[in-house]
Amino acid sequence: MTAVMRRLASLFVALVAIVAPNLAAADLQQLSSAAYEYRNNLYSVPPSSGDYEQLRAQLDDLMAGTDQAAAETLAEGMVPAGYENYDLWRSLFEIKTKLGKGLDAAYVAYLATEYAPD
Repeated sequence: MTAVMRRLASLFVALVAIVAPNLAAADLQQLSSAAYEYRNNLYSVPPSSGDYEQLRAQLDDLMAGTDQAAAETLAEGMVPAGYENYDLWRSLFEIKTKLGKGLDAAYVAYLATEYAPD
C-alpha cells in the first residue's frame, strides 16, 4: 500500500468516525453537499497573499505551534488564493481536528479525498 493510499485510508476512517454518529443513514450526498457549501463559503474570506511555497512553509510553522486558529485562518485563505490541493485539505483536516471542529473536519476530509492523487 502506497503512502497516499494509507493517508486516504486514514482520512476515510476519521471521516466515518466523525460523521457516522451524526448521519443516521450515512447519507454521503448530504455530506458532499455540506462539504461543497463549506468550500464555497471559503471564497468569501480574504485570500492569503504570497506564493504557495511561502504560504505552505508559514502554515507548517503555525501547525507545529500552539496557534491553531491562526493556522486555520491561513489555510482557509489559501483556498480563495487558488492553492487548493490534497495537502492543503489534509492539513486543514488536522487543524480542524485539533480545534475540536469535528463537523468541519469531516467536510475537509471529504474535500481531501476529492483532491487526492490516484
